Amino acid sequence: MPRTWSACYSPRLFARYGYIVSCRWITALTHGVEVGDSGFLTHVSPANSQESCKRLDSSGVSPTIIPPGSFLLPTFCDLHLHAPQSLYHGTGLHRPLMEWLDEYAFKAEERLDGDPTLARRVYKCLAERLIENGTGAVSLFGTIKEETK
Repeated sequence: MPRTWSACYSPRLFARYGYIVSCRWITALTHGVEVGDSGFLTHVSPANSQESCKRLDSSGVSPTIIPPGSFLLPTFCDLHLHAPQSLYHGTGLHRPLMEWLDEYAFKAEERLDGDPTLARRVYKCLAERLIENGTGAVSLFGTIKEETK
């Protein structure tokens, strides 16, 4: 199974060869890629450029070779996510949408509306899971009550 490399797990990653995936292209990576302590790319240029060599020499780490079948990916953006529904991810997929909403989604929203402590726990867990799986931005919908948004 291909492995993806995430900057949040490898600060100061300096990759020299491998594959990089972007919205515009997938290409063999013959560039130096440096990830700063913040988890953001701080350098991308040809691997044999003077700047790449200088950064690699001063980094104090061995270059990471991204193995065949693995990719360096940018973070994902989730443009529509209902946080209360995370309580039931993967549940009731055999039901038509309106039945699923009635059976699971609306009940989850009511449950979180009635328990702000539970809402905080669910939202925190969801945020951690999104970050761990490479989601860098999300348009997140909560519930109707201000206290549990």
